[in-house]
Amino acid sequence: MKPSRLESFCILAGCVFLLMVGLVSMSTAGPTADQRVAESSSWVDRQPMYLISLYTGIYTDGNPMGLVPQYNAPDGVDWLLDRIRVAYKEHGARRFFINRPMGCLPTGHVPGGSWLTTPKRYELAEKLVALQLDELTDIEVIFFVGTDTQDPRSNEGRPRESSEGFYSIGDTSTPERLTGTRATIGGWISTGASGLAFDHSATTEEYQQYLDLHGQLAGFCEIIGEAYPLSGGFDLYGRRKINMEAVERMPYIATLTNIFDQGWLTGGPPIRFDPETTQLYVWINLSSEQIGNGVMMARWLHANGLIAVSGNPELFMEAMRLWEEKR
Repeated sequence: MKPSRLESFCILAGCVFLLMVGLVSMSTAGPTADQRVAESSSWVDRQPMYLISLYTGIYTDGNPMGLVPQYNAPDGVDWLLDRIRVAYKEHGARRFFINRPMGCLPTGHVPGGSWLTTPKRYELAEKLVALQLDELTDIEVIFFVGTDTQDPRSNEGRPRESSEGFYSIGDTSTPERLTGTRATIGGWISTGASGLAFDHSATTEEYQQYLDLHGQLAGFCEIIGEAYPLSGGFDLYGRRKINMEAVERMPYIATLTNIFDQGWLTGGPPIRFDPETTQLYVWINLSSEQIGNGVMMARWLHANGLIAVSGNPELFMEAMRLWEEKR
């Protein structure tokens, strides 16, 4: 039955109210990020994530964003959902880390204007919501997306040599930036996603903005920073110092190659992170041949208080076993 004009007005008013209470609060006074995090039950969730990458960096005329060929195909969303089902049933995965479903142009960083430029976005939202409501009701999906944009309708990533004209998603300092933030974050949440990991979001210039965003959305949408934040300076072994205050306030993810390059686990006594107060992921971006023994890699990361993000079944299942022992 078609709703009356009064009923329609009430529905519209309710939607406007929810929007005002939610993302509009980003631009108005309210509880600090620390207060919001303290009020949530606990933001630390150390369950390993199963990695599914939708980006290869190989570009063709029919694939300008460098997507995985199977996802770029007409039935790409169905292929992705089948990957999730297999990892769920055969490897015990419940949290999924989906790398760059929007792809990425070769001319800059991962694009922040990601949702409105994502191929298959309406099909992805419809089918992924159905998967979570009707089939795999206990999964969580975290998308790895970009930070900087000049327009939420543009797939141009910030050039590596300049940031002029770009702003970070989460910046609500102007009406245009607030709209861009709403459109991007709201779009990804429409898929039923439980979290977003933002590329290049742990720099000294930007990490506070994402700490605030994490606090504002606590309990609703998990915000994960990319790269471990630095505090400036070096330790006695010549390693860059990690901002320990920041890593005890929100989750971060860094690639395994970055961990090696920084020497935090290998360039002196390993830096061990407190599993009670940190949620630090390691994105296993090396092949199985480069990793070697996946079980030993999972144990090594776990012993140092780090959480594996991997699509390697051997490594992932050992990481899950270690996590379940500590639950």
